[in-house]
Amino acid sequence: MPFFEPLPPLPPEPEPQQSTGWVPPVWDRPSEALLGAPVDVAILLGRNERVAIVLDTVRAYPNGFAFALGLVRNPQVPRDPMGHPFMGMGHPRLRGPRVGFEFSNGTRVRVGGPSAPGFPGFGVAAQLLVARGPGPGPRNPFGYLVDDDGVPIEPVLIPRGGGGSDDRYEMRFWCFPLPPPGPMTVFAEWFDEGIDESATPIDAGEILAAVPRVVTVWETES
Repeated sequence: MPFFEPLPPLPPEPEPQQSTGWVPPVWDRPSEALLGAPVDVAILLGRNERVAIVLDTVRAYPNGFAFALGLVRNPQVPRDPMGHPFMGMGHPRLRGPRVGFEFSNGTRVRVGGPSAPGFPGFGVAAQLLVARGPGPGPRNPFGYLVDDDGVPIEPVLIPRGGGGSDDRYEMRFWCFPLPPPGPMTVFAEWFDEGIDESATPIDAGEILAAVPRVVTVWETES
């Protein structure tokens, strides 16, 4: 006699559904149908005796690039066992780090701001700051100057989530569009941690050169 009772029958297979045909806007994220090409960039942007800010995990896409802003704890610093998950932070008045870029054509984009309640010291999702053009023009609901097709005509830098541990926390970002060829500069600071503003040059060509190596995971309708 079997130990387990027979399983109930499976429900009938659902009717196959047509593709929705939906694709995200070209500017607000990398395509889920593509595997971004890794870019050989790893930069120490600033540090104090407790924590360092680094930029790495850069991936190029046909319409922009993604990267991670990493916060790395000094392993030699004693930890507070009664503290918050990452370096004892989490105070609602603690402001997170800020990051931004200046491109070879003079355009700038930056992100950063005060901490959101319950988010351990990194309130980048609470305040989004972008370069604003002085001239008139249509804007989308997010405040970006856009063309007739609704595509921003200025750089856009968008938080894309994050996560980590007590030793390292990563905040992921998306930047649209691809940078123009030539030198670009990464700016970073963490005022409330005493990490002054830094300016680090990189070659946008490293990002652009990676685009042909993007892998198509799913074919999508154009």
